[in-house]
Amino acid sequence: MAAKRSINRKAIQEIAQRELAAGKTREAIIEELSEQYYDKKTLESYVGSVPDPDLRARYNTANTLLFVLLLSTALLKLLLVLSLALQSGKSPLLFLLVPILPLINIWLAIEVRKARGYIYWPVFVLALLGLSNSFRDMSSSGIETTIEIALLVTIAGLSLYIVHKMFPHLRFGRPVPQASTKAVKQ
Repeated sequence: MAAKRSINRKAIQEIAQRELAAGKTREAIIEELSEQYYDKKTLESYVGSVPDPDLRARYNTANTLLFVLLLSTALLKLLLVLSLALQSGKSPLLFLLVPILPLINIWLAIEVRKARGYIYWPVFVLALLGLSNSFRDMSSSGIETTIEIALLVTIAGLSLYIVHKMFPHLRFGRPVPQASTKAVKQ
């Protein structure tokens, strides 16, 4: 038996994706990997964040729509920050800070495109936080706030829908215990 290694998230997820496509169960993948890597709980989390290939194909349209919406919000934030920088007439140093704000949305969009189970709850929570901020500003603005609210409601709804449909074996980003996993599959 070879010595156990530290966990590499990307490598574990690639192995899990390949093995799931070959028809292995999550439990078999985790057992096999636990002989090679330390920390079985982290293995369960990483393997659990990879969707089944048939579920990924079935919900690809919803996932792509969420990806596009997240990229569009990143673009809107970039344009907003850029216009504020131009209007303020501040130093060119401010233009270096322009891409920092949309980077979070871009990272979220990339992780959604990869269909990783751990990303949908943070997207949902961030959309709800954005909604609370939009509702606070609703009295002072008009159509912009209405569009922002509609966009955030759609993002929150899609992320919740995808996480429940594509990852029935996860609850709040954590694997469901073995006993209740069988109930979820039925």
